[in-house]
Amino acid sequence: QRLDPPIRRSLHVALSQPETYLSRQGSRRMSSLSPDVCVAYRLYLECGKLINLHDWLQAFAFELGVKGKGGGNRQQRRSRKRGADRKPRITEIETEIQARFVRALSELQFLGFIKPTKRKTDHVQRMTWNTY
Repeated sequence: QRLDPPIRRSLHVALSQPETYLSRQGSRRMSSLSPDVCVAYRLYLECGKLINLHDWLQAFAFELGVKGKGGGNRQQRRSRKRGADRKPRITEIETEIQARFVRALSELQFLGFIKPTKRKTDHVQRMTWNTY
C-alpha cells in the first residue's frame, strides 16, 4: 500500500478556504481577515494565462477595502480643484498594501503558481490550472 497525498489539492483548499485550517470564529466570508496569500490566490483563480500585475494589485487593494485613486466626495474634489486643499493627494495605493501584495506574489511564486514573463515585464504567467 502506497501513501500518495494530493499536495496540489491540499494547497488549493488551504489557499481558497483558509477557514478550514485556521480556527477563526465568525463569518465564512473573511477576505479582510484572510492571509494575504489567500486573497491573492482567490484573485489568481479568476485570471487567464497572463496576469497583469497592476490590475491584480488594484483588485487586491479593493478586496482589502483600501480606496485607490480619486477617492473622496464631491465637496473634497471641488476644494482640490480650487486649490483650497493644500495637503498632498494620495494618488497611489499605500506602500503597506503594495508590500503585502509583493509578499503574497513571492509566496505564490515559491509555491509554483506563477512565474515572470520575458515578453511582458508587467505580467506574470499562470502555471497551474483547475483540474480538481
